[in-house]
Amino acid sequence: MARSMTGYGKAAFKNERFEITAEIRNLNDRYVDISIRVPKKILPYEFKLKDLIKSHVIRGKISLSISFKDLSEGSFGLSVNQDSLKEYYQFLESLKEQTGIEDDIKLDHLLALKDYWEPDESDLEDKEIERNLMNVVKEALFNLNEMRTR
Repeated sequence: MARSMTGYGKAAFKNERFEITAEIRNLNDRYVDISIRVPKKILPYEFKLKDLIKSHVIRGKISLSISFKDLSEGSFGLSVNQDSLKEYYQFLESLKEQTGIEDDIKLDHLLALKDYWEPDESDLEDKEIERNLMNVVKEALFNLNEMRTR
């Protein structure tokens, strides 16, 4: 059965931790040209996504766009380096003693330096994210191929 080379597919998944949306477009082209736009959290899966697309689309200019929302409460994508924070606080305390300043150390003082804030990358290779991401992209590819067949 003949298929159009142009198509569009979309799929989404949502649970209590995160929400994933995948949109894929295919335009006629002689070769396979895949471009992927993903947030940083999804970057570790980029090569797996390209392989997945190649297994479903033979040729064309393919554009995949993924959106990822972390729905966890209090998830800022940052963690605190406790050792650096303690050292900085002790440094401020010693400055107070050396200069005779009697002011209290406030949160503003601790937030002034960003050396102890680190990106939270603890779950970058989360198996639940990977499984659901691949399923969403597979569904988007299925929807793309359905549209191309129609």
